[in-house]
Amino acid sequence: MSEKRLTDAECGTCFRRCRLKEGQYGFCGARRNLGGRIECVNYGRLTSLALDPVEKKPFAEFHPGSLILSCGSFGCNLTCPFCQNHTISRAFESSAHWSYASPETIADQALELADQGNLGVAFTYNEAMIGWEFVRDTAAIVHRHGLLNAVVTNGSVGLEALEAVLPYVDAFNIDLKCFSEDSYKKLGGDFETVKSFIIRASKDAHVEVASL
Repeated sequence: MSEKRLTDAECGTCFRRCRLKEGQYGFCGARRNLGGRIECVNYGRLTSLALDPVEKKPFAEFHPGSLILSCGSFGCNLTCPFCQNHTISRAFESSAHWSYASPETIADQALELADQGNLGVAFTYNEAMIGWEFVRDTAAIVHRHGLLNAVVTNGSVGLEALEAVLPYVDAFNIDLKCFSEDSYKKLGGDFETVKSFIIRASKDAHVEVASL
């Protein structure tokens, strides 16, 4: 009887390109190698869900005065010491307090809240693009309901992940943490990746850049 061969796999979602052994989680805590394939561990696992003012995302020029259903999970690929949501952004599957919600559930809830001034859905709180598959699937249904989608992100993922969600995302708020490669390295990030993300996203969506 032959033994099952365990295969390493590379995660291509962000600049880190984590090389993972079977069952190993990436740096972000939200992706792992399962059977030689990279799995999105935080898919549909929400740690936060709230109807927020769109300015809280923070958007200044994207439908000001409106509300947006905001959802987040766990996981992030940076280590910013000033993170406001570190209890969930740096949490893992085993330590985060989450509840499952399918893309259909989130989209339907957004539609139910439309008569209260809800624009649609914002993917926020943790690093939304680490779980780009959930963003893509949910945002597609939200669009079919005639509502809008927004993504709040550090912009520290590759263009392949961005291209997967671009057809369904109306607005990005991209957090530009600092202004040099050396400073980004202190946060565990990559300046060039963020700049490329901002340039590409701005060609097909409303983009606002936030700086702390």
